[in-house]
Amino acid sequence: MSYKQHHIIYIHGLGDYLLRNAIQKIVLQPWRLFGVRPHYHIIRWADQRSTFKEKLSVLLEHIDKLHKQGHTISLVGASAGASMALVALAKRPNKIHRVVCIAAKLRDIHTLHMTASYVINPAYKDALELFQKIESKFSTNMRRRVLLIKPQTDRLVPVRDMYLQGAQIHQLSTNGHLVTIFLALTRYRRIILDFIKTN
Repeated sequence: MSYKQHHIIYIHGLGDYLLRNAIQKIVLQPWRLFGVRPHYHIIRWADQRSTFKEKLSVLLEHIDKLHKQGHTISLVGASAGASMALVALAKRPNKIHRVVCIAAKLRDIHTLHMTASYVINPAYKDALELFQKIESKFSTNMRRRVLLIKPQTDRLVPVRDMYLQGAQIHQLSTNGHLVTIFLALTRYRRIILDFIKTN
């Protein structure tokens, strides 16, 4: 029998092969000291050889495997990864304990400045559009199990777009997109861990 524990699946944002994503994988490792097991789940947003549905299917299979082993599963999605995490919650509401979204664009998805991102990463647009379609089906209980972590200001993603009605919100004293993600995973990680560990 395998040891049952709390597993956290981390879903990164855009920039599949950039150094910043490799750094995120590294800074997740100390989370083990807090009694959880982090998994850095690779999406490959810009890889157009697989569709969004196929990328989502891989994530859901990961969740199903851990759940079958009896583990508790929570998701942490940064930036674009948050939309994938919320779609996964909708697909597996009884298998996912909690979801944390860091600096996530969830509103006004068709703004002009996002066009380039969608061209390079069509799966990201698909994720956002699907979330918009299913958002109304999120129950009150599901929404309460979501934590939105926001900065004070963000030039890449307006703070007003980081919103899900009924979700819990924590605003950090940070300014900027990448710095908010990095500090949320390091200096402010206890905010995430305390939320996730709540029954």
